[in-house]
Amino acid sequence: MSRTLPAFVIALLAAACASPDPMIAARVAEVDQARLMRHVESLCALGPRPESHTQTTAATLAYLEQELRSYGLEVRRHTFSATMRTWTRKRADDGSYSFVLGARPGVHHNLIAEKRGARATAVELGAHYDTVVFGPGADDNTSGVALALEVARLVAAVPTGKTIRIVFFAMEEEGKVGSREYVEQLARDGDLPEGAIVVDGIGCASDEPGSQR
Repeated sequence: MSRTLPAFVIALLAAACASPDPMIAARVAEVDQARLMRHVESLCALGPRPESHTQTTAATLAYLEQELRSYGLEVRRHTFSATMRTWTRKRADDGSYSFVLGARPGVHHNLIAEKRGARATAVELGAHYDTVVFGPGADDNTSGVALALEVARLVAAVPTGKTIRIVFFAMEEEGKVGSREYVEQLARDGDLPEGAIVVDGIGCASDEPGSQR
């Protein structure tokens, strides 16, 4: 992830700035690997974060909001209703466990942090914050969330021609529900961005045969 992040910072800032600027290189030099790891460790410590785990989801949103506001960014929630999957763990007589899939309606939140530019035209960086039910999601997608938080910190004080939005999506693991709801709302509002980068599972990579199964 430490090699990937500067490229995304450069791409996002280059898209937002009216022309290439030395400040881009300066921001890239400020990438903090220890801060990236702190985000991953702090969020993974909460445990799995599927939408059906309401307490860990609420804690995740609170963590993201606190971090983003500490950078001086405007933060808001995009709230929507959708049916989410639930998993009930059942123990058999032989001591083994199985999981029963169910569903229930719920209220969910995408999170948007905005850094206003000189113009209303926007570019976006997105990452989903939910995980599968069976693991804390260090790579998928806490690595993407950590990157988005660090980019948010780095661009917060940079003057840009275009507005930059950092978006954290809910319910990606349930069919990209959160991002679909968000884009549909942007289309209704006539506020689609000029471009977007969406990151997912960027923390682990290997070229060894069979390693990426």
